[in-house]
Amino acid sequence: MNKQDLVSNNVSLGVGAGYSIYPRKKWKKFQFIEEIGTEFHYLYNYDKPSGNNPKVNSNGILGKLFLRFKETELYYQQWRSKNNDFNAEKGDPLYQAKDYMEIGIEKKIFIGEGIFLTTAFKGQWVQGQFVHIDHLSVLWQGEFSLFEDYFEKIKKSAD
Repeated sequence: MNKQDLVSNNVSLGVGAGYSIYPRKKWKKFQFIEEIGTEFHYLYNYDKPSGNNPKVNSNGILGKLFLRFKETELYYQQWRSKNNDFNAEKGDPLYQAKDYMEIGIEKKIFIGEGIFLTTAFKGQWVQGQFVHIDHLSVLWQGEFSLFEDYFEKIKKSAD
């Protein structure tokens, strides 16, 4: 193993909290709103890279406001950091966690038992530019019997 391939001495700690209200439980005219809330997260990062690279102490705060209705979330979030040094030692310097604002809408669609399709349209203001992001993902929860069947076949063939 090459010494340059070793993992850096890195510690990241995070803590967060949130508060929500549920209007549909209190006010009839807001039945379509499932939840209105806010979240705050604090992140601390210490990184002592290998070689002669300087150590980095960073911290930042993420705040988020959101509104959820019919498996859809509208949100605004903002990230602020002390010194913008949240990036990997060998990472692309363009992908540092610099201060940014983001707005978005995210929709979760139920496809089948334990399977969801998530689609989102987001926009970020990064370094004075607006960046549009389209997002599509599949979430599969629950038992994944394919692995159970696979390992059971391996066990039987070994016997």
